[in-house]
Amino acid sequence: MLDSEQGIFKSPIYSQHNLILEYGEEFPYITLWSEPGKDFVCVEPWMAKPNAINTKEDLVTLNPRMTMDSYFRISCKDR
Repeated sequence: MLDSEQGIFKSPIYSQHNLILEYGEEFPYITLWSEPGKDFVCVEPWMAKPNAINTKEDLVTLNPRMTMDSYFRISCKDR
């Protein structure tokens, strides 16, 4: 289940657990990837689409000395 309004993604792991991703509104995109034959999945929060550096679409920029705070949390909870 993906709830982009609240920044939460839930997915069942086995029959007893849920994988939960919680993230700030600054991350409208979540990318999941792996490599063939490898035993991992990489989860990456993205602020813009892959080609944003060229298209400038959704690109987030900060002026010098500006800061931005956000979060990305991965947890596993019992159902």
